[in-house]
Amino acid sequence: IYENIIRINKIRSRIQLTGTPLQNNLTEYWCLLNLLFDSNFMSKKEFKKEISKPIVKGRSTAATAEQVDLGEEQRAVLQRITNGCLLSRSKETLAGEHALKGKEEIIVLCELSPLQADLYQYILSLPDFENAKL
Repeated sequence: IYENIIRINKIRSRIQLTGTPLQNNLTEYWCLLNLLFDSNFMSKKEFKKEISKPIVKGRSTAATAEQVDLGEEQRAVLQRITNGCLLSRSKETLAGEHALKGKEEIIVLCELSPLQADLYQYILSLPDFENAKL
């Protein structure tokens, strides 16, 4: 979806808030990086082959020493790529007086503007969106 949105309208500034995608889901992390780098980041297929698979294999309890080393190397590559453009905080940093309060979810339903409705229909009609796994 992010790729389709970027194709519609070039975005000058980007800010993303997320949990811990590097620990939870590397495909989610690729999506964040792809949006952050204006789709000039490596393809999802390349990311999976070069970065994601080695990291996941290296974390496996059945990993060989070589797989662990390669996984750590690729994790370090990923950190170098994102150094200076992603700010990460540990649980310890966020604990104490700066701890986040409980989650509050508020759902507000509103009608789309004519422009939003047109863009929404356009995105839904894109082949990439039709083939996307939701």
